[in-house]
Amino acid sequence: MEPVPHDALSLIVTAWPALQKGVADCGITGTMPAYHAKWHEVITHVLQLRVGWGISFGAFSLKRWNQLDKPTQEFFTKELAALEDQMWAKTAEEDSMGIVCNTGSGKCSEGEPGKMKLIKASATDEKAREKILTDFVLKRWASRCGEQCVKDWNASVGKYLNLTAKAN
Repeated sequence: MEPVPHDALSLIVTAWPALQKGVADCGITGTMPAYHAKWHEVITHVLQLRVGWGISFGAFSLKRWNQLDKPTQEFFTKELAALEDQMWAKTAEEDSMGIVCNTGSGKCSEGEPGKMKLIKASATDEKAREKILTDFVLKRWASRCGEQCVKDWNASVGKYLNLTAKAN
């Protein structure tokens, strides 16, 4: 499978007629975006397997950070950590409600529920996802990123996630 270069919103919206007409066999998006784009009207199953997440990022330049007094630094450190926790909780809540709304397995807070059948990811599905991540996504990203970028990523994010990228 190859990605189609396009903006995400257009793809979510244009996927509906492609799914309806059989031009596309499947699509990948979040559970709630799929619900709002009414994918539940044209497809029958939803596979519960996270393949990505949105990244939110807040930063200070080191020069500006060093100009802040210690209580202000502590305030930002504490509050940004709390915001991160709230964002992860909101993501989980939205994912869960997206499943409810697409499957009709409970009260949908967004409107009329769909009737999609929920398929839970198997261990084989999760292994396939990891293989795609390491052998395809990470490999291609590393070739675009460059040697120093990959080195920095491996020492930070890669170390945290127990992943190693290799620059080509």
